Amino acid sequence: MKSPRILVGVDFSPESELAARQAIDIARRVGGEVFLAHVHAPLEPTPFPDLPEASARALEHYRSYLEEQVGQDRVRLDQMRHRLTSADVPVLEAAIDGFPETGLAMAARELEADLMVVGTHGRGGLRWFDLGSVSQRVIRLCESDVMVARGEAAARGGFDRIFVATDFSATSERALQRARWLASPSALIDVAHFYQHAPRAELYGAVRSAIGADLDQTIMRDLQAAGQSFIGERRGDGPTIRFYAVAEPPIPGIVHWLERQPYDLVALGSHGRRGFRRFVLGSVAEAVARRAPCSTLVAHSAATGDAP
Repeated sequence: MKSPRILVGVDFSPESELAARQAIDIARRVGGEVFLAHVHAPLEPTPFPDLPEASARALEHYRSYLEEQVGQDRVRLDQMRHRLTSADVPVLEAAIDGFPETGLAMAARELEADLMVVGTHGRGGLRWFDLGSVSQRVIRLCESDVMVARGEAAARGGFDRIFVATDFSATSERALQRARWLASPSALIDVAHFYQHAPRAELYGAVRSAIGADLDQTIMRDLQAAGQSFIGERRGDGPTIRFYAVAEPPIPGIVHWLERQPYDLVALGSHGRRGFRRFVLGSVAEAVARRAPCSTLVAHSAATGDAP
């Protein structure tokens, strides 16, 4: 069985340095190896061989500039690898020719990475998760799970306070599985399902008459039963796991929950029962990744056993 592989998107910003250090701490805990990946602009051949002389000179200057930047970035990547390498965690590097979103997704696929770790923003000082940013597209394109490193909390020994948002889907199971994989032995994992119930008054009355009980109480009872079943098989040795059913919409409910309590990691699936990753990412997982005060793990693939 291969060691877990953790890929880090590197742009040499302080945020990607934090992401690399968290990845190394995780690798130390799970016995994995870290790949530092930097994507640089592609050096494509001249598309038009018969360009006017002035345009050809301008293009050549641009290519020379890119080649110089690529060379400098390769040196910086190698220096970063040497600086972060330790006796107990193998650290490798990969310089990728291409565009960031497709390059990192391709690297994760070719390396069969178990986890990708990225920072919250890049060189320009813009938040990675602003609408239309590179990292949004990386999360959507990447087939492996993605963790957004945020804050100073490190994963040395495992995360201590973890929050998992669930809709009882396969990706939610994957998120909880990953949470347990990254948790310290004494960690506390809170699992919560957020729901919003606001039917029309006439429909509420009809349903209430049919079931002979208060609808909200019935929903809460059923959700508590589903939640206990969801976490039941994962109880035992290791982290303590608790379940909550919360009568609030997922957004902003999840973010408000995170702001009120000192978690160092939140985990959730990239799509729910509807199965449309693009749409649900835009409304729930993407919003949490953008606004959470702690590191965020977005699980993509369905759970098929113990991590990794």
